Amino acid sequence: MKNCLLLLAFLAGFCASPLHAAHQALGFSVNEKTGAIVLRDRRTGRVWEQVLLGDKPVQRLVKKDPSQKIFQLECLLPAVRRDGKPEAAPFQITATLSKSRPEVELSFLFTGTGQWREASYPYVFTMTEPGACNLYPHGEGMLVPVKKSDPDALDFISDFYYGGVHSLMACFGVLNPTSGSGIFTILPNIESTRANWSVTPGGESVIKFGWQPNKGVFDRPYKMLVSLYDQGGYVAMARRYREWFAATGQHRSFAEKAKANPEVKLLAGSMVFYPMTVNTPEPARTMADLIKANGVERCLIAMPAPFAPQHHYPDREKLRSVFNHVLELGYTPFRYDQFRDAFRPDPLLGAHFQLNTDAWPDKLALQENGVRVAAFGPDKSGVICPKFFVSLAQKHLPEIFAEFPYKAWYLDCLGSVSFNFEGDCYSPAHPADNFDARRERLALLEYVRSLGKLTATECGLDYLCPVVDWFEGAASLIAFVEKFPPSVLAASGAKDDAELWKRVEKALPTERVPWTVSLSTKYRIPFWSLAHHDEAMNTWRVEDGMHNQPVYWARKNLWSALYASAPMYRVFEFEVKKYAPQMGQTAQYVGFVTRRVGLAAMIDHRFVTPDRQVQETRFDGGFGVIANFGENPFRPEGGPEIPPGEYIAYESQGNGRLYLAPPCRNLSPEQLAAAMQSKPK
Repeated sequence: MKNCLLLLAFLAGFCASPLHAAHQALGFSVNEKTGAIVLRDRRTGRVWEQVLLGDKPVQRLVKKDPSQKIFQLECLLPAVRRDGKPEAAPFQITATLSKSRPEVELSFLFTGTGQWREASYPYVFTMTEPGACNLYPHGEGMLVPVKKSDPDALDFISDFYYGGVHSLMACFGVLNPTSGSGIFTILPNIESTRANWSVTPGGESVIKFGWQPNKGVFDRPYKMLVSLYDQGGYVAMARRYREWFAATGQHRSFAEKAKANPEVKLLAGSMVFYPMTVNTPEPARTMADLIKANGVERCLIAMPAPFAPQHHYPDREKLRSVFNHVLELGYTPFRYDQFRDAFRPDPLLGAHFQLNTDAWPDKLALQENGVRVAAFGPDKSGVICPKFFVSLAQKHLPEIFAEFPYKAWYLDCLGSVSFNFEGDCYSPAHPADNFDARRERLALLEYVRSLGKLTATECGLDYLCPVVDWFEGAASLIAFVEKFPPSVLAASGAKDDAELWKRVEKALPTERVPWTVSLSTKYRIPFWSLAHHDEAMNTWRVEDGMHNQPVYWARKNLWSALYASAPMYRVFEFEVKKYAPQMGQTAQYVGFVTRRVGLAAMIDHRFVTPDRQVQETRFDGGFGVIANFGENPFRPEGGPEIPPGEYIAYESQGNGRLYLAPPCRNLSPEQLAAAMQSKPK
């Protein structure tokens, strides 16, 4: 009864007179009927009005202070109580207009009581005009048609917004790629943010944000920073995000990192190489020799290989011999390890043995019902409570580094897993929450850095940029590596993505194949790199290395050159014997760019041609790359012709450009087909 009276009183408030304020760039008002916030871009006169995803208004404006550009709203958000029952959750919204830019901060403060599971905000901004796209920061970044009916519209996962197969950045946008106009939202409370993909009554695909409480309690304000753009599009949005990221103290450039560890400079021009072995590390020596002999000068190489027995391998002299040989080649040895998964001590699990086995069982995270959080089955695995990350590292790493002077340490999962995975620990001995997870992941990597080591992790969640030197995965659009644009899938005659992918796996590089979503020019933009290129290096996913699939290798080379991102391989000895010349050629082709600007800020990107087949990136210092993904030659103004599947670089000189050809051509289909069919000795 109390909630019904509250709702009636709340809805009655919509009869109040409209409130409005504006400064030189932004106007603010509220639609009396729907409760939607209305923003007017005073530069262009464009009006942005929220769409209500529901049949009842849940928001009303109750107070204004136009002189301070501050407005208060009350809202009853759709929510779920801790016991699973749906109920409206009361929040107060404070809207604060920027005094200098077309931007408004919305701060949501819970004003009720009790225990909850989640609350969602049923108002969204979107665009209805033809060609409008959602800017989704998945992988490097994507532009995806807003209209659900568009033949190239994609479906996304609803869950925690910030995670390796979701977004890698705390933001979202919608824009017109042609005019550059749009609206952009930064999400400062990314630890708690959930997302549900929805469709408006007009057929627009939109994302509805909400929050998960901290162990049942909405114990802090939840914020959205909303900016309007009349031009500049995703490049301007990336610059705004970069500015916000720095203002929150999270930006740390390679130049700053190199002051603490000069080894950082070796990342420029390096490739990432996982030599896979089974029973002995010896094949890693052979593989390292092969790539060195074929012209790979800089390489981050995993030692010992992940599939070989690791620090319990009994022949220490053999391990040291291979390790020292890699150092003598001038390569940078690193070690793969876990932070998250702990395994029950068992000799039969030796192939998966990690440093943290001794976390079993007392240091493992527990669910609310007391059951272990487990990634690989509750009988043999668990997830470590974040409060033990640093102490476990302090126990093991100094001893390991004393025996093997690794130059870098790769800690899996830190940059991919949503905070709640191990963060919500209900153990009475060591309770933890999402905010502990974030803090302790950062502290773990900071500890590794304090030992003078480079650091790396999976995917690329950008809160780790200050303490990570390279990310493995964000160069791939991770959730779409084996998926195809819907229009491409329909034209192929295949019944689903899996069937079409099997055709690609069997294809020779000389055959014509469709591009996946990840490799297509339909969606991909370097949004991550526009924000973070001078903070952390990016590579492809381990299952999506340059040689997976060979038919796509040259295409990945071109993307790597355009974005100045590192090649990546996870290979066995027989594969290196097949492809060592192509690995060397790739190192030269991509390294021509990454040696120069692999650690520099990317300051611009544009589609040179309307079909996006020719694209250009520019980096701090005036170096640029123009890549031709099309099937016909392209000649930039004042420059040489760029053949299909190739790039040209340039250096800015006054008002002109000095064009620079790469030292070799990209891999040819014939080369790759011959290597693919060869029988290694």
